[in-house]
Amino acid sequence: MNVSSPYQMPTPCNLRKVDVETIAARVAQSSKYEPGQPLVPIVKRIGGTIEFLPWEGWLKHENDTISVEGPHDFKIRLMGTDGPLRHRFTIAHELGHYFLHSKQGKKPIQVGRDGSNTRLEWEANWFAAAFLMPEPAFREAAKLWKNDPLGLAGKFLVSVEAVKVRMGTLGIQ
Repeated sequence: MNVSSPYQMPTPCNLRKVDVETIAARVAQSSKYEPGQPLVPIVKRIGGTIEFLPWEGWLKHENDTISVEGPHDFKIRLMGTDGPLRHRFTIAHELGHYFLHSKQGKKPIQVGRDGSNTRLEWEANWFAAAFLMPEPAFREAAKLWKNDPLGLAGKFLVSVEAVKVRMGTLGIQ
């Protein structure tokens, strides 16, 4: 028996990077998010849940690290053994899929971790970086911390690598 999936194929929104970052800033503002704050309460407030999976469970969900059923109804799955900084970026990345690609649940989608370097994944990464490290706050902190990636990583609770990528995209040396 062939059962059709209730999910639609996720597609890129094809917005410019600056527009994706503007959306991320609006979502952060409407969520009352301040850099470094926990993300789990924000996910819960907008109707999502987070499931931390053991390795074996994580392997079973390679095609649905986020499942969006409808507005205010989505689940993010994380590998329980990943560290908190990785979890933060992944949660923000999956929120990017929710806001950009499911249109806040209007389009039921599942997105997995196929490891591809696609436009869909770029957009979710742009969203995550702008959400976690908003440009004005990041530029101000970069001056304060004299562009020290480790200090900035501590300020924004992201990895040093994420800070370095953000510095590069914003042209901060």
